[in-house]
Amino acid sequence: MGLPNMYPELNFNDFLLFSRIAKQIAKEVCLLMETPLDELVSMVEKDDVIIRKRIAISSKPKPVQRKILINTICSKFSLDINTAEYIVDGLINGRNCQ
Repeated sequence: MGLPNMYPELNFNDFLLFSRIAKQIAKEVCLLMETPLDELVSMVEKDDVIIRKRIAISSKPKPVQRKILINTICSKFSLDINTAEYIVDGLINGRNCQ
């Protein structure tokens, strides 16, 4: 597959190739520019999905709430498990994570 030199020469294969590259570049930039934990906590606390999830699971035991929230945060925000655990512990225990 050759690289197109002009816009009309772009095809579906080019789109797939360039979209994968764009995603990889975005991931690398995010890794270089990590967000401080206090900003992550603030962002997670205000997220509509997390707020609804916390309300929905509020009657469950705290260990179950913790596990559900960790899984939700890991998948929604693409965070590693250690960071998600730290944030969730602060959310459940009502303390500020800094």
